[in-house]
Amino acid sequence: AERQVSLPEKKRFKYYTRVATWLSPCSKFSLKDAQALLGTLNHCCLVIPLGRAHLYHLQRFAKAFHPSSSPFLKHKVSSTLQSELRWWLTTLSSPPPRSIASPPVPLPVPIFVYASTSWGIGILISNNWAAFQFRPTFLSPLRNIGFAEMLAVEFAVNILIAQFPSHSHFLIYSDNQG
Repeated sequence: AERQVSLPEKKRFKYYTRVATWLSPCSKFSLKDAQALLGTLNHCCLVIPLGRAHLYHLQRFAKAFHPSSSPFLKHKVSSTLQSELRWWLTTLSSPPPRSIASPPVPLPVPIFVYASTSWGIGILISNNWAAFQFRPTFLSPLRNIGFAEMLAVEFAVNILIAQFPSHSHFLIYSDNQG
């Protein structure tokens, strides 16, 4: 009736225990161990989407194994990975349910964003517009057109947050695939 999903209690306890074993002092784990835990926590991310941001150090741990290394090779857990796993323990101890309700109908507000490497960013919301010209040194190999296009979306979202009530739903139109 509430259109929510959550991890069943039995699975939640199983996953909690699996994570907790990684926090034992002086423990070392293999690539196979890391892959198993990654699979478990990826599964949890279906219900706990914020967890995706807390898999980075576990993924780095798994990548640290050379493809030709022995399957019996084990590595020690870093302090950054331990911190990430403590987040998982806290979250798995009482994970919030996830809503699976349909999003609300988008508000009928036309929103368009555009980015150009030769000029900058343009935003149109209803009949209001804003334009931001890039400095000559703004673009670089790390800040390319994809970066500029997402920056245009971020600017539009910040404007929408300031002007509309929370939990509003919008469609933002752009001419890019980013």
